[in-house]
Amino acid sequence: MAADRSLMAWVRTGLSMISFGFTIYMVIEGFAQQGGQLHAPTRRATSGCS
Repeated sequence: MAADRSLMAWVRTGLSMISFGFTIYMVIEGFAQQGGQLHAPTRRATSGCS
């Protein structure tokens, strides 16, 4: 019985990781289609104070 529970836990974890990865992929794909930027801006402009 313990082996069955362990196998079911592995299957459940694997399925949730697959669905999470698919969700992240779809979010990134949506940003790419809308022309959104996924990277942080390189540097901010300084106000003249060195």
